[in-house]
Amino acid sequence: MTDLEVIMASPAFATIAIPLLAAIGGALAGGLPPWVLARRASKEVLARDAMARRERELGLARQVFVKLTIAVNEIMGFHRQVELMIAKADSDGNGHMPVWQRLSTFVGIDRNPVVEFDAQELSVFIAARAMDYVDALILLSRRHAAVVTSLAAFAQMRIEFQYEIAKSGNSTRNESGVSTTAVRVPPGRENYFRFKSEELSLFAENMRGLLTDYANFAARVAEKFGPISEAYFGEGQLPYLEDTPAGNDTVK
Repeated sequence: MTDLEVIMASPAFATIAIPLLAAIGGALAGGLPPWVLARRASKEVLARDAMARRERELGLARQVFVKLTIAVNEIMGFHRQVELMIAKADSDGNGHMPVWQRLSTFVGIDRNPVVEFDAQELSVFIAARAMDYVDALILLSRRHAAVVTSLAAFAQMRIEFQYEIAKSGNSTRNESGVSTTAVRVPPGRENYFRFKSEELSLFAENMRGLLTDYANFAARVAEKFGPISEAYFGEGQLPYLEDTPAGNDTVK
């Protein structure tokens, strides 16, 4: 009894035991211990970060979709217009004319902004492990720029040569707005006119072939956007480009 009474009466025991019991009682009364609350808070922060990252990626993917739509529509639109011009000339009985004479110029084409995908936009498809698609988007951007540059160069070359011909001939314009120039080549200028016409023909034919190839390529890039984005983000998160009508049977 004596030993027990000494321990019970000890100031040290009272000083240590009472606050400890109070602390345990307070924690139990409050619900969860601090380490559990900290872990829960950490999970909530991680979940919010993941949600914010996904929303940011969705925003970047939507930007890619808009730029992709512009590039594809323009490439395929230019291709369609070129083929329609040639078909119209052929149906009018002018199929014997060189390609450059059957094509009109695209006024203001040099002011078309070139579509470019920045590193942040491409990072979405890197995260989706679609590296081939990243390469395709970069190539599409460069081909869009090449199309705009080629059409602008053709327009300048054609207009300059047309004015050169007009200086030495007599021009008329029909009801459809098509001009025809009857020209008598001045002595010493035969080689110049022949060479210039050949250069324009080669340029126009190559440009037409590239437009066909680039339109095919643009259609394939557009059609892959949906499946790739759906596999990464889930169904219904982004537009799904399933069909890309080319306006020409050569584009599949």
